[in-house]
Amino acid sequence: PTPKVEWVKMGHNKLPDKARVEHHGKLLVVPSVEEVDNGKYMCKASNLYGNTVHYFTVAVEGEIQVTVSWWHSRA
Repeated sequence: PTPKVEWVKMGHNKLPDKARVEHHGKLLVVPSVEEVDNGKYMCKASNLYGNTVHYFTVAVEGEIQVTVSWWHSRA
């Protein structure tokens, strides 16, 4: 079954207002990224067979360089 996908910025329990989710929840887009967008983000997918969680750290370095790292957690 198709999973329900949820994205949040950790510590805020929601995404920034300018962020949007595309491709059935598979892609998080943050246009015009700024230092305020730094932080940890969580993506959780769940269906009747269970769920999985991925965490992403976004680090904005300067005006155009963005570093993203991620790790996986089975919930």
